[in-house]
Amino acid sequence: AEEYDIHTGESAFGFIEILCRGLSFRTAFIEHVLGNPHPHIGFQIRVVLPVLRTEDPAEYERVGLACASRNSGEVAWGAAHAVCFGPDLESPLAQDVPIIARLALHPDLNVRKLAINGAARLGRSPEFEGEAAAMIVGTDPAESIQLGSALCEAFGDRGMRFAALSRDQVRSILSKLVPIDRFDGDEHDVFFSRVGELYPDLLFDFFLERLRRYAKTRSGRRRHYSHWGNTPLRTYFAKAPVPVTAIDQLRNARELLGSEEFSLSWVAELFWVFGAAEGAAHEVLQEWLDSGDPEKVELAKYLTEARPDGEDRSAETEAG
Repeated sequence: AEEYDIHTGESAFGFIEILCRGLSFRTAFIEHVLGNPHPHIGFQIRVVLPVLRTEDPAEYERVGLACASRNSGEVAWGAAHAVCFGPDLESPLAQDVPIIARLALHPDLNVRKLAINGAARLGRSPEFEGEAAAMIVGTDPAESIQLGSALCEAFGDRGMRFAALSRDQVRSILSKLVPIDRFDGDEHDVFFSRVGELYPDLLFDFFLERLRRYAKTRSGRRRHYSHWGNTPLRTYFAKAPVPVTAIDQLRNARELLGSEEFSLSWVAELFWVFGAAEGAAHEVLQEWLDSGDPEKVELAKYLTEARPDGEDRSAETEAG
């Protein structure tokens, strides 16, 4: 097949599967794949790994790690298909863990995406939950929307428990999502809603960081912050408890409003959504109105005028 450049795509699976039933051929095939195979032949390591997993887990781990370490995308891609797809991860083995962890560090983005999916499936098992969460958090999405979506989906309805993540791990994931331009999928809404429920202050900081990143490139164009998602921001904070730092974060929003680096409408929307979830916005506005500081008073008036429909307008009279 290599000599005559015969196409060896999906149709080669059954052919190689039959050949690999013989131990001598299987051994030679593994050696060949770990050498310098034709890319399409290298991909077919996906045929062998599930067999080794059943018959010889130690050899499965050795070969899987060797394939995952290959910079050749096709060999690692084949290993990722073998390990991260199919029914095997419904009953994970300890040998699955190091292979998926190695795949999660592969330079090929597609391989890393499959590794995230595999780690999420692995993490459904309580025995491997902590290791799986660490793998996912340690994966570099490289500003790719595909990998960013996979990170969100890993802790979605079909992934592992969001509660398995520590606060620091959630902060790490959010920091990696900041550079990604747009989130508008259901998996994003689910993930950000869960962050907002447990760590609303981290989600607030995440939105501010995105504002900082995109302020210059998108200044002058009025866009609600929901430009980065079809779900209104208030949905993300719907179940938020009162974080200790709520007032301080709203003060940070005031600093952004006064800096003239950002679209005022963006920051005002974030101020009201977060403040309404905490019941803290009016407290901050009253503090600014009573301060005697012209800048604070002016900003309080602006925020009152920019308040979204449906918000409590109890401070409107004083702001006016």
